[in-house]
Amino acid sequence: MALEDGNFAALLEKATDGLYTVSAGNLLAGEAASIRYHYAQSICAKNGLSRDVVAQRA
Repeated sequence: MALEDGNFAALLEKATDGLYTVSAGNLLAGEAASIRYHYAQSICAKNGLSRDVVAQRA
């Protein structure tokens, strides 16, 4: 829908463990894009509680 409206769109997909791919749409010739993402991952769940890890930017 974003592409149909002429807006920029990006899709982040997990390819394999530790490898992600980004597809970008509606980027004009010579135009640059900067894409940042953050994620969280559960590392432990016990008695209905979970402990999460959040990646930090370098």
